[in-house]
Amino acid sequence: MKRLSLQIIALAFILNSTILINNCMSQWIQTNNGILCGAVQSVAIITNNILVGTNNGIYRSVNNGSSYFLTANSTNLDIRAIAFGSSIFAATNMGVLISLDLGASWFGTPFPGINVYGLAASGNNVFAGTPNGIYRSTDNSSTWTQTNLNNQSTYAFAINGNNVFAGTTHTTGLNNGGVFRSINNGANWLLTSLNNQDVRSLFVNGNNVYAGTSGNGIFFSNDNGTSWSQSTLNNVGVFSFAMSGSNLYAGTINGGVYISTDNGYSWSQIGLNGLTVYGLAASGSNVYAGTWYRGVYISTNSGSSWFQTALSSKYIYSLAFSGNNVYAGSDYGYRSSNSGTSWLTALYYRPFFSYAANGSTVFGGTDSGVFRSTNNGANWIKTSLNNKYVRSLAVSGNNVFAGTDVSGVFLSPDNGTSWNQTTLNNKYVRSLVISGSNVYAGTDSNGVYISTNNGTSWSQTSLNNKTILSLSASNSYIYAGSNNNNGIFITTNNGSSWTQKTINNNNVYAIASSVNNVVVGTDSGVYISTNYGTNWVQNNLGFTKTPQIFSLIITNNFVFAGTYNQTIWKRPIQQILVGIQNISTEIPSKFSVSQNYPNPFNPTTNIKFAIPKSSEVKVAVYDISGKEIEVLVNETLQAGTYQTDWNASNYSSGVYFARIQAGGFQKVIKMTVLK
Repeated sequence: MKRLSLQIIALAFILNSTILINNCMSQWIQTNNGILCGAVQSVAIITNNILVGTNNGIYRSVNNGSSYFLTANSTNLDIRAIAFGSSIFAATNMGVLISLDLGASWFGTPFPGINVYGLAASGNNVFAGTPNGIYRSTDNSSTWTQTNLNNQSTYAFAINGNNVFAGTTHTTGLNNGGVFRSINNGANWLLTSLNNQDVRSLFVNGNNVYAGTSGNGIFFSNDNGTSWSQSTLNNVGVFSFAMSGSNLYAGTINGGVYISTDNGYSWSQIGLNGLTVYGLAASGSNVYAGTWYRGVYISTNSGSSWFQTALSSKYIYSLAFSGNNVYAGSDYGYRSSNSGTSWLTALYYRPFFSYAANGSTVFGGTDSGVFRSTNNGANWIKTSLNNKYVRSLAVSGNNVFAGTDVSGVFLSPDNGTSWNQTTLNNKYVRSLVISGSNVYAGTDSNGVYISTNNGTSWSQTSLNNKTILSLSASNSYIYAGSNNNNGIFITTNNGSSWTQKTINNNNVYAIASSVNNVVVGTDSGVYISTNYGTNWVQNNLGFTKTPQIFSLIITNNFVFAGTYNQTIWKRPIQQILVGIQNISTEIPSKFSVSQNYPNPFNPTTNIKFAIPKSSEVKVAVYDISGKEIEVLVNETLQAGTYQTDWNASNYSSGVYFARIQAGGFQKVIKMTVLK
């Protein structure tokens, strides 16, 4: 009797409780580290908090950059500067924000709703640089007044006691821009002798004042701004400064980070060459660099070496793999050798639209032709195909095919050394795939072409009037993803005929297939088929918001999904392909759930259910105490009959419960594991 009471209590708990899903391994997880956010324009440190101002808000880290979160009320704002006074302030494209909790949340101030380029604070005094000069608040941003410097675009500030320095723009031929100084806390301003430069950054240390310009390097003053001299760093744009001990750091345009150890007279480059560094912060031997569309880097040894921190948001054009290496094409080329846990930059300066790999030789399609690496992407050289936008690549043996914007398909018969244009020479080729001896090319508005002789000649298949965004091949099945909400087309006879599956009227940007399993990337996330594309189920569990999926690969027992501005996510392949199957095309007349079969079981059982209309469906497993132990399904399903499997290998013998919820319908079934 006591055992029955326990079961009734557990069952009541299951039916009436809302339980948090915590089984993250059954979801998509993001591969953050090293693939980083867009325009980082400011970095600041306060009491172990790192604040990062980007073109999409303010991010905060409390663990030295290992992870970041987007702070409250800052989303979608362009953050130009962060300053500390009695509170923390942020300059935005819509005025000035204030934070009273170390940057965790932000609120607007009564500042005019205009662009703010620069910001500084000291006590209750706050200074804001705008296209219309300088505004000042003397009461911690409660009220603002425009100063007499009201006709200069002002980008930077530095404060030393009652002396406030402001960096402004300069008009060629006139001594009307450079560094202004106020000796009365910003009430009045006078132009210093540095009066013919665009000044974008300022820093002060005692009586030493440093001014970074838009193209003429750094000027410095040893007498509090009275006279100025140009430093040896004299031919780059300098947009940020930071200091720790005797080390003064400067962030430059396309030149990375420089260091001076002699009060700014001489400078040497210490890292991040080729990157634009808009924000710098330093604390002890830790130096943080915020870059233009490369996110945040950290050095823990005063700039001797650098690595990327985990602030993620990128457009992933392409994914490929070879052995244990995964390659991602974005604004640059990236490589991961540990299943996406961390990423290294494979090639700077080039957006990678496509990849193909042949052993340790990897090819990258860019806006400047094809690059080749013979050491798994560690180093790259440009091939002789060097003047085309290469949108797609495919490789078979020594034959490499490259699909271009307007010049069709090029072929290299010698592993990328030389290239020849094929007879398919006037099409925009977005996708390529090789199946046996056949090569397929997906084009803009002209459908799919096939070559049966390694690209020597091409013929148009019966799919001849669609734009083909993606191609994949598995056994005799060829899959073609299209735009205009046309879904996917499937052929089993080399393109003589095609069958269309609209997949909820989605564009299909990416396809990955393996035997009978097909995964596609769409405007509404990921869809899965386990029967060669006959039936489809959406599978987005774990995404923070439904992403557009632009690239997919299956490798090392994972599916990797490259997204639009949400970087790269991955999920174990078996969780996707075994998780849920649509087993009938008939529309049920009512909700129903079948008893699991077999039962008792060891270790796997099937759970079948039917839904007569599109519903939010959750299938969860609970132990005898009522604790949720696994979520098998948690997504929107279309009307149909489905089967999901539960593998109890990790659980002991005993009684378990499965609860199936669909809209307002729910049912609990009892299952017995017997080992």
